[in-house]
Amino acid sequence: MPKNNHNPTPKKSTVKSKAKAFAKSSEKPKTPSVKKSGIHRDDLAQHLANYLQIAKIKDYCPNGLQVQGRDRIQKIVSGVTASQALIEAAIQAKADAILVHHGWFWKSDDPSIVGQLHARLKLLMDHNINLFAYHLPLDIHPIVGNNAQLAKVMSWKGQADCVGQPRDCRRRHNQDRRDRELSGSPVGG
Repeated sequence: MPKNNHNPTPKKSTVKSKAKAFAKSSEKPKTPSVKKSGIHRDDLAQHLANYLQIAKIKDYCPNGLQVQGRDRIQKIVSGVTASQALIEAAIQAKADAILVHHGWFWKSDDPSIVGQLHARLKLLMDHNINLFAYHLPLDIHPIVGNNAQLAKVMSWKGQADCVGQPRDCRRRHNQDRRDRELSGSPVGG
């Protein structure tokens, strides 16, 4: 009769290691790691569009994905303007995407892709890097917006009701500015 090599009682060290592994896995649920697999370009574009509410804002440039690169994004470089220097830094960092406040294709720009724009666009396309740009949505967002963050850093109070309301905010800002200039009171006074 052949000898059965299967041992029904596992070694003590195996039981302990399995118990530790189970305890660790039950402490925190495993979530897919963006670092390992990244996020799909279209999913990121949709998330940012929803979060920044770009459909509600009229702007002077397109907000969202302006230049398509690779499908999966693991590393993002951000900056204020989609400049040659930022693109070169993204290439150096092996980034999959660039996220900026000032992108390209402004309404008043010449639509020809020549000169500086050609050079920048060529770099993005040669390195398959996505370019995401959000102008007014990043100015007025009540949490992550430039204005909200500046107000937070400067400990400004009293204009929070304007954040996210561009038309009302501009109107109130212009009225306040006019009142200050006409009355001669100091800024912020």
